[in-house]
Amino acid sequence: MPCNCDHMEPNQHEAESKRVSKHIVYLSKQLKTVPPEYVVEAANSFYGNVSKVHELTALLCKLCQEASDEIIYNGKDPTARKLADWWDAHQAADKIKAKQAKAKKIQAEIRQTALDKLSEAERKALGF
Repeated sequence: MPCNCDHMEPNQHEAESKRVSKHIVYLSKQLKTVPPEYVVEAANSFYGNVSKVHELTALLCKLCQEASDEIIYNGKDPTARKLADWWDAHQAADKIKAKQAKAKKIQAEIRQTALDKLSEAERKALGF
């Protein structure tokens, strides 16, 4: 049947912005700080705040770096366990991104070194 409300479900970025916002609110409470109002609004919204998902992620990353392991890895608190899972996945993704960036930089350096060895006529013949 074509008529349903599947299109009303939050997409990946919306769901992630809500999840990250909830983590920020929880961690702010643990750190005895006040989260920005837009974070609280996103945490309470069904669709989060997709326009700020990257900003929210950066903020949560910063807060996690400042928080102690006792707060993040508190196995007795279900919210902390979810935060710890997010933090572990985020750190793993950051490591992969760093390796990819390093590989890309090395490739660019190798390419430039090779291009530097070419004469002007060779560069022109190759379209550079």
